[in-house]
Amino acid sequence: MAFWHIHDDGRADDAAVGRTLAAYRSAGGPGHLCDERAFSMHIASRMNFLHSQARVALEPATAPEHHQYAVSEIWDTLARLPSLSLISHLISLANTTLG
Repeated sequence: MAFWHIHDDGRADDAAVGRTLAAYRSAGGPGHLCDERAFSMHIASRMNFLHSQARVALEPATAPEHHQYAVSEIWDTLARLPSLSLISHLISLANTTLG
């Protein structure tokens, strides 16, 4: 949800997150995050993607251009994994903007 609104330095764009939550709620969605488990699907999908890219990068028969692409995706994914402090901040922001 809010990972669309994360700056390259890992900080959240609080105003953009607030607007997204408000739009989601006005469309009838609950727009609440109880705890860190709310992010489990995002983290699991990132780990699955990372695993698939690592398999491509480690496969000796991979074409050089596919290998390079997989390596760049691995580095990008690792750089963008959410920190616990970011997840906690997003939970706090979602709970603050309820209403």
